[in-house]
Amino acid sequence: MGRSEPLPRPFEEVLKEVAGRLADDASRSYLRFHAPRYRFLLGQVAIVLGRRPLAPVRVLDVGPAYQTALLRAMWDGLAVDTLGFGDVRFAPRDGERHFHVDLNEAAAAKVAERGHQLVVVAEVVEHLYTAAATVLAYLRRFLAPGGTLILQTPNAVALPRRLKMLAGRNPTEPIRADRFDPGHFHEYTVGELQAAATGAGFRVERTALANYFANGGRVRRRYNEIVAPRLPGSLRDGITMVLAADGSGSG
Repeated sequence: MGRSEPLPRPFEEVLKEVAGRLADDASRSYLRFHAPRYRFLLGQVAIVLGRRPLAPVRVLDVGPAYQTALLRAMWDGLAVDTLGFGDVRFAPRDGERHFHVDLNEAAAAKVAERGHQLVVVAEVVEHLYTAAATVLAYLRRFLAPGGTLILQTPNAVALPRRLKMLAGRNPTEPIRADRFDPGHFHEYTVGELQAAATGAGFRVERTALANYFANGGRVRRRYNEIVAPRLPGSLRDGITMVLAADGSGSG
């Protein structure tokens, strides 16, 4: 599933703490499903933080959700600002800010604060009808020079999606009526994301494809355990891409 770094606290301990504090029964089911993805995401964050000097680090988490709470709980002293639609469960702590921005309006949106060392965009771009290159170019402006953006999104051409299409079924759910929870407008391939990132002024530092969604069904569990590790990367469920902003974050 790609290289990682040791986490400062055991993941299961932090997940249990966050679930106990913030989750109801429905949300606990969501957390179980996404737990392997969150673990993988935090491992990539650990790589980025591990190569930075021992100094205050400010992170921008796009689309506040449970990863926001996990980031705050995992790293003491990490300042985690958020951007997108607000959620009272993940409200800013002292010294943190929330920027209310509709990313579908990214082309015209203002940058509220520059200088973040890391931007996390986890399972967001597929929910937007605005081009990924436009969104990434906007978010790049929040970064300090030399900063990093971690992008996580489903793989549009994963094997289960290909099989559904062969069976005559649409692999993507219909767009929902609630514009604050619209479902997926477009899922991306690795090639599409690489082109979007390059167009937005990033350098693709690394790309990992992995099956990190923990569907509770027996068939899916066996698929994840036995079939998925043997698949070519292009057929796996999730894409995690680490993007470097090598120049100024003002582009």
